[in-house]
Amino acid sequence: MLDLLREACESLDAALELKRMAYEGKIDVDELVTDLCELSDRELEALGDNLRTFPIGCDLIEIAVGPCASDYSPDTILANAELTDRMGMCLHVCAYAVADAAEREGMRPIELFRRLVNSVRVPVDVDHIGANGPMRFPKDITACEGTCYLQGPPFKECPRGRIHRRLLDKEREQEEELREWLEVASSVCVNVTGEGGQDAEGHAAPLEEMREVVETAREVGAGTGAILHVGDGEDDLADGLRAAIEELEVDYLAIEGGPFNRADDRLTAFRRAVVAARILVPGKVVITNGAYEDELVAGLQAGLNGALSGFPKNHHGYMVGYEPGTARRGNFGLPKVFAIMRRVFGRRYGQTSVPAGWEELDGIVRASLMLGEELLYPNDVAGIPIGDAHWVAALRSGRARELESEVRSVEEIAREVEGETVALLGGRFPAWGLAKALDEAGVSEILISDPDAWVERVTVRLLNEELDATVHGMMGDDKRAVEEADEALVTAVMPGVARALAEKTGAKPVC
Repeated sequence: MLDLLREACESLDAALELKRMAYEGKIDVDELVTDLCELSDRELEALGDNLRTFPIGCDLIEIAVGPCASDYSPDTILANAELTDRMGMCLHVCAYAVADAAEREGMRPIELFRRLVNSVRVPVDVDHIGANGPMRFPKDITACEGTCYLQGPPFKECPRGRIHRRLLDKEREQEEELREWLEVASSVCVNVTGEGGQDAEGHAAPLEEMREVVETAREVGAGTGAILHVGDGEDDLADGLRAAIEELEVDYLAIEGGPFNRADDRLTAFRRAVVAARILVPGKVVITNGAYEDELVAGLQAGLNGALSGFPKNHHGYMVGYEPGTARRGNFGLPKVFAIMRRVFGRRYGQTSVPAGWEELDGIVRASLMLGEELLYPNDVAGIPIGDAHWVAALRSGRARELESEVRSVEEIAREVEGETVALLGGRFPAWGLAKALDEAGVSEILISDPDAWVERVTVRLLNEELDATVHGMMGDDKRAVEEADEALVTAVMPGVARALAEKTGAKPVC
């Protein structure tokens, strides 16, 4: 394993094989974490960045935003959500805060949550959900000032020993609203930090309860994620990864550092946690829900593709991007995280904005609708899923509901194609799904053109492993691809890129 890890630091091909091994269940978590301890910081950063590259990982740099706090009014929660929606950033909703705000106004919690979801077009992730729906906590928890983050590491759990002291009787009064909440949400995030050596038994619900939440989410079609701690960076990390990946089989992972990073070398341990998660997570998305500023920078350099943040009084507002002594509950975290991401990457990462916004989200929604649930993650081409956890969540968004009658399916597009040779301009996931549909429709030759040599090469390789049709790369020469094909289609993900390509080449856009 160590030899492959070192090779994957330098080679995208080796990184792809590493990821395929993970999808096949051929990687032992303990061995992986042990071997990652042998890599230098430079190697961890190179490996994590390779594993973030299309199609191995999610190559968006993003912020998901928490709009809620228990002492907000429903109107404030809705206004925060709508402001976030204007920016095109996904929402991360704390269910207990929605419930507290709703009940003060005589509303059912699910009623306010439905209003929130119906008022935005972005996907909505929800956490703090238990077996009966929203978890409920006493006021000293819901109004927590973030003492652990403010004072700094290390703590085994909340320094006051009272995190997740739940109001279980109140939760049971909700008459098993779990399914109703998950039917509305795009995805749900559970917490596995109470497992094994993660030393946070008071911080998370029992694993069996989280399993019930995850299984219900799958039944209704919602995505799933899990929060785990860096812990000691070795045994604790392995315990959390096993619980999330092997026990619950979630789609995406959130890594929490800050006071829950108890390693001697905090930054190396945070890098290692990000890289391990990026290798193992099936849905390719690895974010942080709690990280001091230096951890966030190190994580972004080592393959992290996102962070949770939030409005003032939302706990995600101070948990990411601040240092001990400045991590206070009143912080508005979003601008700080935005600035850190720009400092690390500049204004662009590859072809996408930093952080990602409406252009990226609109492209994913359109492409997801075109491909349809039957082709998307976890369905794959030659062992690599089409899309990632975002693509599934995109189908459960307000924007998808707006566009569903406008975007044609791959089957419709493939049926209308005439000729034996078809050129696809853009080598990413829309090309993968459309190539499969064209292959089933009897097309004998598919030409792939993409300006990114790696994207084109790996797309051609994987499609040739999967399809009966012969697939050729055109070395990014769109003009030659159009000339040599009976029909040419634009399969770029980003709408602006797709429009420009269509105008330049005369090829037809598909999404």
